[in-house]
Amino acid sequence: MDRAELSRWNFNKMERELITFRLDSLLSSQISLDKRLFMGDSVRIYSKEEITGKIPNEVLISGFVKREGFYPISEEMTVLDLLFAAGGIDDPAHFNKMFLKRADLNRFNEDKITKKIIRFDIEKLINGSSGFDITLYPGDEIKIYSEDMFIPVNTISIYGNVRSAGEYELKSNMTLFDAIAQADGINSGHKFINAEIARHKRNPGAKNKTQIIILNKKFENVPGTFELNNNNDLLLSPNDHIILRDDPYPIEKNLVNISGYVIYPGDYILESPNTKVSEIIERAGGLRPDAFPKASTLSRNGNLINLSFSKIIKNPRSKHNFGLLPGDSISIGSNTNIVKVLGAVYSPGNYRFYEGYRASDYINMAGGYTEDGLRRSSYVKYIDGKSDKLGLFKNPKVEDSSEIYIGFKSETEPFNLTEYASTLSSIYADISQVMILISLAKN
Repeated sequence: MDRAELSRWNFNKMERELITFRLDSLLSSQISLDKRLFMGDSVRIYSKEEITGKIPNEVLISGFVKREGFYPISEEMTVLDLLFAAGGIDDPAHFNKMFLKRADLNRFNEDKITKKIIRFDIEKLINGSSGFDITLYPGDEIKIYSEDMFIPVNTISIYGNVRSAGEYELKSNMTLFDAIAQADGINSGHKFINAEIARHKRNPGAKNKTQIIILNKKFENVPGTFELNNNNDLLLSPNDHIILRDDPYPIEKNLVNISGYVIYPGDYILESPNTKVSEIIERAGGLRPDAFPKASTLSRNGNLINLSFSKIIKNPRSKHNFGLLPGDSISIGSNTNIVKVLGAVYSPGNYRFYEGYRASDYINMAGGYTEDGLRRSSYVKYIDGKSDKLGLFKNPKVEDSSEIYIGFKSETEPFNLTEYASTLSSIYADISQVMILISLAKN
């Protein structure tokens, strides 16, 4: 009450003016003071403690307690009383994590300015075996610690292909699988993982301070469980750093498509990198009665791959069975009952397929060869991509959906007798030279 202050800018706004006054005199109207306040004014009222230096009648408790803060001191209040008031002593879960061997009391020295640290044992304080002065004084500050500050907690860290990457407490007998489970498991759609574990070597003399452990694991997708198919899982050590690599064959990217004349067309997951064409056809329910294997195709990256689907379906173990890759597309065709005749015939076009007919039969249907037609430049192209040439004594059998192409004489280079004779002479000269060298070598 003896002193208060009013701070105000002077008329030129360059300096502040400090006006002191007695608050009690102002309140009792014993002094005259302009009570009007202006923009920028500040008033400060001092407490008795600030004027006289008296310490407030309260104590502070902080740290590992439930209710930190200032507490007023009652007569003969003790440290134990304050501990109970701040909470935690009567809570077993909290109390078990409290560091009992060390707590600090900060207390003013006789000069009321400097402080000293008084250490005490909470456990001894509770059971009454401590010789510590337990009476509290104004201005005392108590600091309580948790076990985590003095007893290190071993941890491991796990990152990469997990749902909740981060640092986790290392438990006794904790395995790689346990760490993955703590991190909420691997991302969905992944079955295989590559785990790289960086482990700090405890041998101070080791040249390489870090040991790298690489593990390949397969997870079984059993409903309601999350188990490794290997019971000999790796035990983890303190500060292990785990990185899980992505599955090279994730389910969502490991698809092939089969369409056309199968029972269940659609997308199918490749179970392994060695999944064959026949396996996907079987999983698709097999071929429909009207399917035509030879009219089927396999597409990879937009390119058609010629396969003998008939041989694959007839004998899945044959060498013709083909390994699939993610993104492959299988199309199972049906009978068209059509044969195309193209090229140097009088009536090129589409003709009905007849079982057992040969190339000459369809050429006759198309009106026969034109004057420019050439038999030795003609061929039959089958639906599976293979072809068979026509010849003087060769008349290939035609299958459903085949194409017959009759070549033109104008497409064939005329026979050059002079060039042919020159080529023969050159070959004969080379052979004669070789024979002479062999004869000289024998002598």
